[in-house]
Amino acid sequence: MSEAKKQKTLDFWVNPSSHSRTNLNHSPDERVDKPSTSSSCDVEIPVFDKTDWSKTASGSNDLPTENECTWNWCDVLALNAPHHEIQVAPQIYQNRSFNFQLKWYNLYSWMHYDDTIKRIFCFYCLKANAKGIFSTSAKQEGVFTVTGFCNWKNGSSALKKHDESGLTKEAIIKLACFDSSPILNQLHTSVNKTQNQAKTSLKAIFTTIMFLAKQGLPLRGSDKDSGNFISLLKLRASDISELQSWLQRPRSFTSGEIQNEILEIIAHSILRKIRGFIQDAKLYSIVVDETSDCSVKEQVSLSVRIASNNLEVEEYFLGHYATESTTGECLTKVILDSLQRFGLSLENLRGQCFDGAANMSGCFRGVQARIKSLQPKALYVHCFNHGLNLALQDTITKTPFFP
Repeated sequence: MSEAKKQKTLDFWVNPSSHSRTNLNHSPDERVDKPSTSSSCDVEIPVFDKTDWSKTASGSNDLPTENECTWNWCDVLALNAPHHEIQVAPQIYQNRSFNFQLKWYNLYSWMHYDDTIKRIFCFYCLKANAKGIFSTSAKQEGVFTVTGFCNWKNGSSALKKHDESGLTKEAIIKLACFDSSPILNQLHTSVNKTQNQAKTSLKAIFTTIMFLAKQGLPLRGSDKDSGNFISLLKLRASDISELQSWLQRPRSFTSGEIQNEILEIIAHSILRKIRGFIQDAKLYSIVVDETSDCSVKEQVSLSVRIASNNLEVEEYFLGHYATESTTGECLTKVILDSLQRFGLSLENLRGQCFDGAANMSGCFRGVQARIKSLQPKALYVHCFNHGLNLALQDTITKTPFFP
């Protein structure tokens, strides 16, 4: 080879940009515009004839513009792993052959060979750029992200440089964050899981208390870890996984105060249902009695009797009410106040049943007389049980078999 030809070849490899693209002997009709670096899915990147485009020095930054072909960003978005092509055509330049080395696939797992344009990309950088989540500086790198690499002569050094740049790691992290669920969704899922566990556990606590209350069994024992309530909950926890982990929490809502509060909630719920039954029946009668409890405090019990739609008599207990005095006036106020709390009107009151004590059945200042003055249709009936009790007492005292 002559000295002039050697110098010309050396100048071409050292400073390829100084050579005009027309020196590659391509007709003007074959030229196309430079490929865009936009990340949209309609970006077009040219495909080059393997004999001509392989003659460029960089294989990426100094691309000849010819043989236009369409390439879509959406193609790489459909892939889950890089594509490795085994048979890659060598590059020929001035009787010299530059082969693609298959060992590069093992050295750099991010390598992706695109069959359409016969170039190498960084699979993760390319995919992150296609999704629009790469940094601006990474997009400017361009070779393995946008245009592709095809200079097998300088392949080892170029691939090593990109691998050490840290762009691939950045792309992998951003893709992982992009493909994972947003933090708000994760928090929402965690909150829903906690709420479902709490809902299941509290439902078990409520039903356990309801069962013990219905059976008339005490809830607590000698200490907080004993008693029917805790024992039954531990037994049910073997069948309810959420309850088992719930009872190990510092705040499991099983204290004595919580038990009383739940009982109160259940009682109010039952009373609201009873009020609905009475209001549906419209007409009602009251049964009232007063007595002293173990603490020597007067308690007034109030019950209501109605006729159901099947004309069957139903009686509902509304509760015990404390009273400061047992006079007719004071007892009347307690009864009227209780009926008002339940939303029961005196206009629908048709009967009143008390014992025969003067403060209850007195015809002038007794409870029955005061209520009848407000509702004349509320007929007074002496309680049959009290009358039977008096008859039995009188009979026993007159029988010689009983001292």
